[in-house]
Amino acid sequence: MRLYKDRALEQINMPLGGIGTGSVGISGDGRLADWEIFNHPSKGSLNGYTHLAVRADDGERILDTRVLNGDMTRGLSGQYAAASGHSGFGYGPAIATMAGFPHFRDVTFKGAFPTSQLAFRDEHFPGEVTLDAWSPMIPLDSENSSLPAACFIAAAENSTSAPLYYTFAFTVTNPAAKGSVNSAVPNGIRLAQTVLPENDPAYGELCVVCVPDGCEDIRTQLDWYRGSWFDSLGIYWRNLTQELTLPERVYDTPGQRDTATLTVRVLAKAGQSVRARFILTWYYPNRINDWSPREGDMPWRNWYATRFPSAEDVAA
Repeated sequence: MRLYKDRALEQINMPLGGIGTGSVGISGDGRLADWEIFNHPSKGSLNGYTHLAVRADDGERILDTRVLNGDMTRGLSGQYAAASGHSGFGYGPAIATMAGFPHFRDVTFKGAFPTSQLAFRDEHFPGEVTLDAWSPMIPLDSENSSLPAACFIAAAENSTSAPLYYTFAFTVTNPAAKGSVNSAVPNGIRLAQTVLPENDPAYGELCVVCVPDGCEDIRTQLDWYRGSWFDSLGIYWRNLTQELTLPERVYDTPGQRDTATLTVRVLAKAGQSVRARFILTWYYPNRINDWSPREGDMPWRNWYATRFPSAEDVAA
């Protein structure tokens, strides 16, 4: 694998996803951008507050918490303005980039498609953190290389002389503008919607699960706090940085682009490495001819929709 660092990271975005399924990009700085899973191009797009984070605690107090990102060094005058609901330059990075939250000072990226590994270092974080991200790609096995999925391993090595707990948090925003509903599935969260019919071009869902190793404490917060302005993001970060367990929260009524967080807490002895294995899957089965539409055109289904009925089934 070739090693990239510093300004070279600005030019990296590796697509994660199976053959013919669309993809989510892992950027050189660790951000998940280029959400092209909705059957049309979408360079530079973000999916709400979707991100990964890591936290270290000694069992009684939280030592440090950081988003698994490096410094944002491009688009500082508003490249991501559309994602924030504004247009034009001058607004600065959209809050969905998480650029203003604690993150890692040093990041390196090793990449050789279909795999990548990011290494994160910061003098304030007790341990060395890595994130492996890859596409489901098996030579000569086109069926299992065509899963609408992205795979991740977040790992931390305890470089201190005392045991530490590491919590890996995978946050995903439900893309549904109306009728979003998040529910628990085995070791994960399903992010679906209740409004659109199954043949609608915008119909679909996401799912994020942890593949357990047997020693983790896996928990879900199905819904972030529904507030105004940036209440939801602020309360999430306060919970993550001040409480060892995120409070359980689920609303009885559908919402709009509700965000959920899956956490995995693991004990690492001095010098030991621990990990959390995540799979992000998607299911947007209906494709339309939006580049040259003609009257009477009907949607057709992606191949993966002939094999699976939902994102949860893909994850399983």
